[in-house]
Order: sequence, then structure tokens, then C-alpha cells
Amino acid sequence: MNIYAGNLVADTTESQIRRIFSRFGTVGKITMDRPPDSNAIHFFCFVEMPNRSEALEAIQELDGRNFSGNRLSIKESGMTV
Repeated sequence: MNIYAGNLVADTTESQIRRIFSRFGTVGKITMDRPPDSNAIHFFCFVEMPNRSEALEAIQELDGRNFSGNRLSIKESGMTV
């Protein structure tokens, strides 16, 4: 299952995303989408979790949670990563 993770702070790393999501299960590919504007404060990424029930638990637990001062937006994504 592919997951959209939005409202991330600009200096968020792939390893931080992997650590956050791996609390809920296996994490596959992570695709970071950083804006070309280096002054941007927010960006998003896509996280692949092969197990649907683990992915749904991650979405439920992480959506709206505080991460580095930002409220995360975590949703199921129809996009392939």
C-alpha cells in the first residue's frame, strides 16, 4: 500500500521517515518530493508498506500527529512509488 506523508519539515530525512513508519511494520520504497525552492518550509513524500493492515495502522496512528512542530498529514495514496 502506498501512503502520502505531507506537511513534513524541510530538513526531514528518509531515515527519519523509515524509522517513524517502521514502528508499524515493513517499509519498502520511500520517495521524497522536495520542492525546488530551497526556502520552502514544507514538503511531502510517499511511503510504500507492503502489508495493508500495517499501512492502515500507520495511517491511523500518524495522521495529525506532531512531528518537528508540524501536524502530519498521512493518507492512503493511489500513486505508485
